[in-house]
Amino acid sequence: MGKGSGRRVEDAGRVRERWPLNPRLPYGDKLLCVKELAGELGRHTSYIYAMRRDGFEMPAGLSTVNQAVAWLAKRPHFRQRPRRTPRTKTP
Repeated sequence: MGKGSGRRVEDAGRVRERWPLNPRLPYGDKLLCVKELAGELGRHTSYIYAMRRDGFEMPAGLSTVNQAVAWLAKRPHFRQRPRRTPRTKTP
């Protein structure tokens, strides 16, 4: 399963959810910055910034993998929306 492969995984004809029902990971209590958290989740940093925009709290810019996975488990239909207004160069 590579980066950005979506939330559902095909496993021998069965479909299973990417995040388990009990999302606690034994190594997931270390505080991580946005870049480290994105690497652990297999996502781009812009995905983490979209999570923050939609209510994921990162006090002092730090969070744990367990907190991120629990937040995503509560929001199974979370998707990173495109930017509302395109960037334009000022003359």
